[in-house]
Amino acid sequence: DFATFQRRTVNEKRYDFLITAPHLYYLAQRQAGYRVVARVDARELYAVIVVRKNSPINSLRDLCGKKMTTPARLALMTALVRRTVAAIGCKKGNEVTILPTPTHDAALLNAYKRTSDAAGFVSYTLKMAAPAIRNSMRIIGRTESTPHIPVSVAPWIDRETAGKFTKILLSLKKTKEGRAALKKTGYPGFKAATPQEYDVMEPYAKSINY
Repeated sequence: DFATFQRRTVNEKRYDFLITAPHLYYLAQRQAGYRVVARVDARELYAVIVVRKNSPINSLRDLCGKKMTTPARLALMTALVRRTVAAIGCKKGNEVTILPTPTHDAALLNAYKRTSDAAGFVSYTLKMAAPAIRNSMRIIGRTESTPHIPVSVAPWIDRETAGKFTKILLSLKKTKEGRAALKKTGYPGFKAATPQEYDVMEPYAKSINY
């Protein structure tokens, strides 16, 4: 879970390399000295809100009084979904009920199986879902965007090793084996990144109460 991951990162120093949500990288950089070396080579990261195709819900406003599943409470996409839902302006007593689940896939499956009315999760979850699930769902909205997923290295990783690691990441889309690996992740590839790109994550990081 997110809280355990953060404790192991900051206090126990378990991880040499991190590929994690932007707000968790922000904390790792400031609390444990991790340095970003690359990020997913895509323009933005955001959540989509979906319902079954035959659902009577056609807009975000229709979510008032309904149940929505999301990833875990501390997930960045859950924070984005909560912000979007809060802006709907549902009347008191008729708010959207947010139900956290262990994963993005679990959030989607709950809506697919009708145990929730809707689901919100990172956009590429739907792309990677089985065709039967993907084709049964309909997007009714999306959240604001953040920088894409970063890859960072621990402060005890020497510059030479970090450089070799970064070179491998950046070259994945240039080889047949690399492209095959990327296809399994749904990522188009990686590009160089700087810490400054993730300064915008401060509000999301501050809202986390571990």
